[in-house]
Parts: sequence; structure tokens; C-alpha cells
Amino acid sequence: MNKRENSKIELKRKLQEEKVKRTTKRPSIKIYILLIVLIILFYCLGWQRILKLGPGESILYGMAGCVSGILCAIWVYSGRLEKMVEERTKELREAHEQLVRQEKLAVLGKLAGGVSHELRNPLGIIKNAAYFLNMVLKEPNPEVKKIVEILEKEVTRSEGIISSLLDFARPKPPIWQQVDINELIRDALSRITVPENVEVVSQSDEALPNILADPGQLGQVFGNIILNAIQAMSGGGRLVIKSEIQSPQWVAISFADTGMGIPEENMGKIFEPFFTSKAKGIGLGLVIAGALVEGHGGKIEVQSEVGKGSIFTVRIPNLEKV
Repeated sequence: MNKRENSKIELKRKLQEEKVKRTTKRPSIKIYILLIVLIILFYCLGWQRILKLGPGESILYGMAGCVSGILCAIWVYSGRLEKMVEERTKELREAHEQLVRQEKLAVLGKLAGGVSHELRNPLGIIKNAAYFLNMVLKEPNPEVKKIVEILEKEVTRSEGIISSLLDFARPKPPIWQQVDINELIRDALSRITVPENVEVVSQSDEALPNILADPGQLGQVFGNIILNAIQAMSGGGRLVIKSEIQSPQWVAISFADTGMGIPEENMGKIFEPFFTSKAKGIGLGLVIAGALVEGHGGKIEVQSEVGKGSIFTVRIPNLEKV
């Protein structure tokens, strides 16, 4: 990331800090005003008590009542003020982290888009050359045929990487329409080769109503998560896919695998661009899935335990209209 981009991030961070500071000060001023009013009130009540008591005890009891009331008010509202400051500080920290993340994603997206376009032309030439060799060599040497097959396979894999880079570089807004969540899950499974040693169990609610979403984007989300789960079960295992209505506002789709699990130190990194613990892939599958779900107003939650497996839960708003 160059100096210009860093300066942009720093400027936006400072603006966000100032915004949160302003919102922090507003409730504080209100509390101080309320506190002053209470002090005056307790002061007046104290004098009322002085007037009602006898000459020898009026000053002592009147002042004691006034002071105790003031101290009580200060104690209550100082606690509330402290809690409010903590909440605003947390909001500032989260806003700052989100801002930095968005700026980094934007810069990486531009880089990924440029690289993708540069790679497409040479890959197209290689693909055409392999096709030409298959057409010309009617009875090719077995070794030559094997090399051509490797070329075609690697070109296809590279095209998949480029597609991921472009999806990451240029996220598109959802095209809203009525979709059947269970049908999208079945379509995603049909596009993936599931190993024989992996059992896929469906616990979908077949009475699940259609929701408003982008079928292409949600299908990509489900496919990325399923593929990620299968790759985590290289030695075999079980994948349970469940869809349900959790509340009138939310639909949840969970993917529970019995894979190797995610170490605690990696939990905060799995949605970062280009982070991967696998030998294959470039670490964009979950990043793209997270961005697409956020575009729907939803979120992805992850639970994991090393040696036991992981549960990825996609929560999508149950929208009737956009």
C-alpha cells in the first residue's frame, strides 16, 4: 500500500474519531446539566428540612440530608457516565477497524483487478494452443497428450483464480428476486465433487418460505463454504447442512463439518484477504462469501474447535421487499 493510500486511511480515521468524540460529549453535557438540577433540588429539600427541625438540630440534620442526596446523585450518574464512555470508546475502536479494513480491501481490490486483466490474455493464448494441439495431433504421443491435459487443467484452475480475484475486486450489488434457499443449497452441492469418504446430511426445513435475495450470489456463498468444509475433511468426515427460520426477521443456514477445526489464533484472520492454511487456494473464498452476505444485510458466524470441526452459520434477513 503506497503513501497516498496510507494518508487517505489516516485522514478518514481521524474524521471518524472526531465524529465519535462529538457523539460522546453530547450525552455527557446532558448528564452534567441533570446533575446540577439534582444538586439544586437536594439543596432546596435540605433547607425545607432545616425549617421543619428544631433550632439545635436543624443545621446538622439539614446539611446531612442535603450532602447525602448530592453524593448519591453523583455516584449514580458517574457510573452511568463511565459506562457511556466505555461504549463510545468501543464504537470508536470498531469503526476505526472497519474503516482500515475497507480501505485495505479497496486497495487490494484494485491490485487484484489489474493483475487479473493482465493474466487473462496469456492464459487465453495457452488455452487456444492446447486446443490446437488436440486438433492437429490425431494420434499424439502418450507423453505429449499427458502434457496437453495438464496444460488444460492448469488453465482451468487459473481461470478460477482469476474469477475469484475479479469477484473480490469488483463486488456487485444484489439483484433481488424471490429465491428458494433449499434449492440454492442443492444447486451448490451439484457443482461440487464430494469425495466418497465425506457424508453430506441435509436437515433443511422444506417448509421454508422463499426470501428476497440474489440467487447467484447466495449460491456462490454456499458453494464457497461447502468447498471450504470439504477441504477441511481431507481424511473424511460428515457435513450437516441445516436451513431454518430462527425468527420472523432471520433465516439461518448452517454448515457443520467434522474437520480439523480452526485454531483460536486464526479465528480473527479467516475473513482476511489471501489468508489460507491450505496448500491449495488463494484465501479469497470466505472473504468473498462474507462480503456477499453483508451485501444482503446478513452476517456469517463461525464456531470451531480444533480436532472436532467447525460450524459456519449464514444469517440472511427474511425480507418481503427491498
